[in-house]
Amino acid sequence: PHRLADLGPPTLASWAAMSARDVEAPAASLVPVSEAKEIWRVVAKKFVAVRAEPRHDAHCLGARKPGARVLVACRDEGWVRLHHDEGYGEQQAWMLVDGTEIGAGMLLQPDASHPLQMAMEAKPDAKLSAGEVVVAVRKLGRGSVVEVRVPRECKVFELRTALSEYVGRPELMEAKLLRKNSEPTKFRPYRTDDAGYSSLKDGDDLGPTRTVFVLKGEIDPVPGSPA
Repeated sequence: PHRLADLGPPTLASWAAMSARDVEAPAASLVPVSEAKEIWRVVAKKFVAVRAEPRHDAHCLGARKPGARVLVACRDEGWVRLHHDEGYGEQQAWMLVDGTEIGAGMLLQPDASHPLQMAMEAKPDAKLSAGEVVVAVRKLGRGSVVEVRVPRECKVFELRTALSEYVGRPELMEAKLLRKNSEPTKFRPYRTDDAGYSSLKDGDDLGPTRTVFVLKGEIDPVPGSPA
């Protein structure tokens, strides 16, 4: 059965599966887990394991380093389940939130996203801070471009959020975003001669990408938008 997680007020990030001791909610009122997205940060001083199940002895799928930011789909008691865009696809991937009982202290905390909010509220002509960058967003196959200010340490999901609010188009939260294969990436910080485009997933780090393309979506600002 579908259950509601105790994450505070009902938002996209607060709908998910609960433990058996919690109150069952009608399935029709739930947002699918694939739509729930919340940024968390690794606050531990060591790598934190990613496990196939919310158990200490479950198979280890990998780990996230100190300071890493992860896209979370839901929380189940003391564990968070990573969004499928974090790289594990349909394989469930869990991370422990509080490791006090095993002598590890707090491992993960929700990321307040204050830098994103500050970037979104800044005037378009305001000087960039050291922690901000400008990303050029273009509609694929057309010349129009929108420049969006975001934190340097940014997830694609946060770029999408900033773009959508900046131009006043909520439908862009569902649009497909692409990057040129020739552009630098987080794992390959230099240009290549590779042709074509690759999809950007919401859980991807923006990295050195400074130009993003929108497939089948309008980016022209609507009247009254911040842009």
